[in-house]
Amino acid sequence: MMKNSDEETRRGKERECARQFIISILGYYGYGNTGDEAILESIIALFNKFLSCKFIVLTENPEIVSNTHNIRAIYSSRYKIFKNIIEIIQTLFKSDMFIYGGGGILGGGYRQTLSWISKILLAKISHKITVIYAVGVDHDFHRKLKMLKKIVINKAVDHVSVRDEKSKKILEDMRIKRVYLTPDPALCLEPANPLRVEEILHEEKILPFSYPLIGICLRGTYLGQLFSDEMTYSQFKKIFVTIIDYLVNKLNAKVVFIPMRYTPSDNKIAFEILEKVQYKERVHIITREYKPQEIMGILGKMDMVIGMRLHSLILAAAMSVPIIGIAYDPKVKYFLLQLNPNVKFCEINDFNLNDLKTKIEITWQNKEEFKNFINSGVLNLKKMIINNTISVCNLLKCKYKL
Repeated sequence: MMKNSDEETRRGKERECARQFIISILGYYGYGNTGDEAILESIIALFNKFLSCKFIVLTENPEIVSNTHNIRAIYSSRYKIFKNIIEIIQTLFKSDMFIYGGGGILGGGYRQTLSWISKILLAKISHKITVIYAVGVDHDFHRKLKMLKKIVINKAVDHVSVRDEKSKKILEDMRIKRVYLTPDPALCLEPANPLRVEEILHEEKILPFSYPLIGICLRGTYLGQLFSDEMTYSQFKKIFVTIIDYLVNKLNAKVVFIPMRYTPSDNKIAFEILEKVQYKERVHIITREYKPQEIMGILGKMDMVIGMRLHSLILAAAMSVPIIGIAYDPKVKYFLLQLNPNVKFCEINDFNLNDLKTKIEITWQNKEEFKNFINSGVLNLKKMIINNTISVCNLLKCKYKL
């Protein structure tokens, strides 16, 4: 059935569009964050389902982006607006569409905001379709910046979509017109080939195994960010030391720390926790860097995932793995509520051992039921993502009368 669907999509593209569209895209790509790279991979694949598209990425790390995604990337600074401006203008001029997104990027200070606004205005002056795609939005307390964003988005952006209700409300409160809701596009990412995933797990010495595998994806670098003092940070790590020993003792599990970011690395806290764990031989930390599709495949081999990183939960859910979230940021909670209100999560501001242990027990004892919750939710959210992508592609079809 899937093969027939793919064949229909291919034939549909050939019928509707004899030309290849050039889409320039600006986002937080090339910074060692698996979640953001998963977003980019998904956007490229989604658009190419409905149109023939060539993407050019604007980034501060073009070499990394080119090597990771095998696409063209050019230098564009988030803070130095005029650096490489000639190549940026040339790229936008020859593009058919400019996309700003996805991910939690609609914010920042004056320089960062002026950077993405300038790209939108340059694209609009060049008579290109402009899109803000599947972004997360934080409250902006700069009155002048809010006014500037409102004017530019209302006057110069053809389509605006956000990935959660909170973001939608923030923009609507700013009186942004026509804001559409779409889940994070990374939910549509396809995992790496199963043979490649097996190869990775053998190389990492995780296979062969005779234990249930439980993945843990924590967000690195906390002091001064989530925790204001060493005592609170130490307590957080202590809870995970106890939880890991519990997972080994009670569930006979092997624990796998899976980093979602490499610079700075999420593994810093993993190694700090490992020092205190009793059953060190049953804990593994993945230290090599892998592509988003490979990380997705690794997550799919887990029997349960406990995740702070939003995209660890998104990619695990897409692989039908029972998940427990740690909501260090509202975006984590909003995704899990979108997915299914029955999926468990712990609030970082009220994080404690008993709450986490209870939610692990409930999820573990009812794994099949939670898989059904997740699969149903993923199916519905994917439909929303595809519908939003079709709406954006239709802007190009209408402009070129396809």
